[in-house]
Amino acid sequence: MNKPNLIKWSFWPILIAFILIGYTYISAKAINKHLDFIPANAKAVVILDSKYLANDFYDLLKFNPTKIDEVLSPGEAEDVTELSTELPGIVPLEKMVFYLFQDNETNGGQFFRCFIATLSNKSQFLKKMNGMREKAIVKDIEGGQIHFFKEDNKLVLIKDDIGLVIEPVNPAFKLNISIGKKHYMSVFSKEAISLLEENSSFAETSKQKNHFNIWSPSGEGVLKGFGGDMIGINKMFNSQSISVDLKDKDIETTVHLFLNEKDLIIEKSTETAPLNEQELFRLSMSLNPKKFEDYFHTLLPSDKYFLADGWTGQVCTSIIGFRNEPVYKLASDTIIDNIKLDTLIQIDTVELSPLVNLPHFVLAIELEETNKVGELLKQDSTIPAIDGYFSSKIPNLINENIYIKIVGNNLLLSSTPLGFKYIPLYSTFAFNMNIEGLISNYPPKDMLQALLIPTINKFDFKSFEMYYDKMDDDFICLNGKLKLGKEDIHSLLKVVPFAFNMASNF
Repeated sequence: MNKPNLIKWSFWPILIAFILIGYTYISAKAINKHLDFIPANAKAVVILDSKYLANDFYDLLKFNPTKIDEVLSPGEAEDVTELSTELPGIVPLEKMVFYLFQDNETNGGQFFRCFIATLSNKSQFLKKMNGMREKAIVKDIEGGQIHFFKEDNKLVLIKDDIGLVIEPVNPAFKLNISIGKKHYMSVFSKEAISLLEENSSFAETSKQKNHFNIWSPSGEGVLKGFGGDMIGINKMFNSQSISVDLKDKDIETTVHLFLNEKDLIIEKSTETAPLNEQELFRLSMSLNPKKFEDYFHTLLPSDKYFLADGWTGQVCTSIIGFRNEPVYKLASDTIIDNIKLDTLIQIDTVELSPLVNLPHFVLAIELEETNKVGELLKQDSTIPAIDGYFSSKIPNLINENIYIKIVGNNLLLSSTPLGFKYIPLYSTFAFNMNIEGLISNYPPKDMLQALLIPTINKFDFKSFEMYYDKMDDDFICLNGKLKLGKEDIHSLLKVVPFAFNMASNF
């Protein structure tokens, strides 16, 4: 039996339904009470504002009705008039919310994706969630219910008029009632802590009026797993918020990066960060050098800190490729020997990044006096010079080198010898990402990534560029554009069908 969809039974019929039926709700104020039940331990939250999407779709097709033909597949147009009478049981045109959480008590610390909504019809919502049309295992719990669809490997939690769906990110992991109980208590119990109450940056994000909003806490953003710790990103920001609006020829984005301290970033310029042919990603920052005295400690041995003497705070770093082999580090743990009653330090070898294959990078910093640093480099017998580079071991990593070179007033540090001339560009804060290049060059870490990457390719993303706009008391604001393949098709018609398809296959 084909698995019924979560939100959509077919994208184009639901679009027509929103316009012809749901459009009457657009003038009404959406309450969105389900936002109060997103737990404080959410790793990331994606908010799709159905009301504003429907409004803009209506305006687009009202004045350009033939534009829908540009994205319809052959034969699909005939299905547009075939509206299903089976609605999903949620309040129409309220925000669709997806979030991710991790349960560290499960084997391997499993991740779970969730969908939460305010319900208009509980039985209809349960029917829509029952993809395999099976008899659910139902458990009453503190004023609500847990419905376990074992064949579908899905949990549905319901209390009053709030519905919450849980599925594992790893489809091989099997759910059980106990996971549902635990998450129910973290969401609906009196002791539950809401993300809205706990995090002021998410509270601000939830109020935004954009097509999409994406929020993530420190360490869970776009640089997670791509060396975010090594280049200091996680030290700087406590959370990130991305607002997305689908425009005529591109996707406009506004990013708020919430600072841990006000003076971590120094305003310099609003220059962008163009890429050369060898780069897949470039990030430029102007940092407060006094606040980042230990910035290079993860890259340089303690006796090599002199390399950063006279650092001005300017940083430019790029991804220039990917590794397809693991990087290992030494991990120490304190244990108690119960027989000898001694405290011992146990050393183990662990993989630095078990979730993704790490990139090759180059990091450029601006120095006040490169001549002095260059002389010290030549005098240091522990840093051999090979093919125009000095080479040193990276602390705590096994058999990993950092390659060092001075060019003008810049010190270059790279994970591999460079086969091209790297020219740094310094800005207050800017980055540029060749999405198409990143996807095509990235070697999948496992079978799941090998399956997901082609799905991401369907969006036809090309590049994502952001540049500095302004700085507030506790955040910096970046503006940018996400480019897609065919610029002659409105981004609403290109992106929203994929977004609804992803939701429907939840």
